[in-house]
Amino acid sequence: MVTEERDIEQAAATFSGEALSEAGRTIAERTRYVLDDEAAQRFLSALDQPSPDCERGLRRLIEKPSVLPEA
Repeated sequence: MVTEERDIEQAAATFSGEALSEAGRTIAERTRYVLDDEAAQRFLSALDQPSPDCERGLRRLIEKPSVLPEA
C-alpha cells in the first residue's frame, strides 16, 4: 500500500471512528460524500492534477501488452 492510500484510510478511520481495517471497506461502500466548498475545490484540483506516481503507473499500464486476444 502506498503512503497516499494509507493516509486516506487513516483519515477515514479517524473520521468514522472505525478500526483502520474497516475504514477501507467504508470508503469503498460509500456512495455519497458531502464536502464544504474548500474541500470540494481541493478534491477537484487533485482530480485535475494527478500525482506523478499516478501518471507513471498509468503509463506503465498502457504500455503493457493486453492479456486479451486481438480481435
